[in-house]
Amino acid sequence: MGSWSTALIAPRRIGKTVLLDRLVNMVFYKPENCVAPFYFRMKREKKTLHKFLLEYSTSFFRQYITYCHQDPVLFRDSSFKLEDSLEYRSEHKAVQLAK
Repeated sequence: MGSWSTALIAPRRIGKTVLLDRLVNMVFYKPENCVAPFYFRMKREKKTLHKFLLEYSTSFFRQYITYCHQDPVLFRDSSFKLEDSLEYRSEHKAVQLAK
């Protein structure tokens, strides 16, 4: 079953990012819950649909692989490219399916 999406909207400096960071950290280290956290930060800039989809999918697959392997270093690796997800060696069934 899919879950509902939620938007967190509040004035600046109220703690939205800190709240999301803590939530991701809590969920990330509890794989028994079978909930893969996904965090995507959007910047205020114009971009093409192609660029947005590339950034979104790269972020999603990097974080999903990270969650499956419980690897916090890869979670913050901004040099990870979408092509890297195909080359990432893994025996994890979920990662192979995602590839």
